[in-house]
Amino acid sequence: SPARKSWQLNARERIPPEEVKEGAQFDGVVTWRSMKSGVFVDFGSVRDGILKVKSRHRRGFVRGMEVSNMTVVSCNVGTGRAVLEPDPNNLPEPSVSRSSSRTESSRGRSRSANSGTSRGSSAKVRSRSRLPRERRSWEHQEGAPFEELQEGKEVDGVVTVANRYGVFVDFGCVKDGRIMIPVGYEREFRVGDQIENMRIEAIDMRQRRIDLSVADLEATVEHLQRERVPLEDLEEGRIVDGIICNAGPYGVFVNIGATRDGKLKVPRRGEVLMLRG
Repeated sequence: SPARKSWQLNARERIPPEEVKEGAQFDGVVTWRSMKSGVFVDFGSVRDGILKVKSRHRRGFVRGMEVSNMTVVSCNVGTGRAVLEPDPNNLPEPSVSRSSSRTESSRGRSRSANSGTSRGSSAKVRSRSRLPRERRSWEHQEGAPFEELQEGKEVDGVVTVANRYGVFVDFGCVKDGRIMIPVGYEREFRVGDQIENMRIEAIDMRQRRIDLSVADLEATVEHLQRERVPLEDLEEGRIVDGIICNAGPYGVFVNIGATRDGKLKVPRRGEVLMLRG
C-alpha cells in the first residue's frame, strides 16, 4: 500500500524531535500561515515546523497546501520546533507588497488630484485630506475561521499589539487573540515577540473575541528577556530581520530581537508607507 502522508500519521507514528536531523528532507502540508510569524507545516513530527521563506513568498502558501522536498535547517529538541527550508524550485510566485501597492495608488491619487486642481479648488483638496482614516479591523482573511477553533487547544503566535489595553497575538486565526495577564505585565511584551504554548481559554463568536493564556507567565517573560540580544553584542554592518512595532511622525521603529528597538532610516514621509506588524 502507498505510504501515508505526514499529516495522516497518528501520535505514536510521529517522529520525535531528537530524530529530526539537520539536512534531512521531508514532505508536508501547510497548517497555517501568518504574514507576521511565518508559515507552519506538518511534516510528520510531533510538532509543526516553521518554513523559512521570505515575506514576499508567504502569501503563496495557503492552509492545506502540500509542500515537497523541505530541508531541515535546525531543530530545537527542548521545544520540539524545527525550522525547514523549501525547495527553491517549488516556491510560489512572489506577491506585490502592500507598501508598493499603496505607493502606486497614492501616486495615482496625486496625479488625478493635480490634474484637476486649480487655484479655486485647492482648499477643497486640502479639506479632503483631513478626513479621518479608516479604522483598522485587525482581521486576517487567510486565517482559520472561528468555527475551527477549540477551547483548550494549545497554539503558538506572535505579538501584534502590546499596550495598556492588553497584549494581542496573531496565532493563525482570522482574529487576534488577547492574552489574559495581570495589569502591568503588558510592558514585558513587544510587537514581534514569539509566544509558544498558549491555551485557548474562551471563544466568543458573537463578540468575535478570543481569550488566551500562558501556563507560566513568569517563565514566559523570563524566556523573552533571555532571547533578546544585548546591545553590546550587536555589530555595525550586520544584516538583520525585524518586525515594525511603531510607525509615526517620530520615525519607524523595528523589533530586531535586541533589548531595544531599532530606528529604521527611511526617506522623509516614508513612515506613511510602513505598517505596524
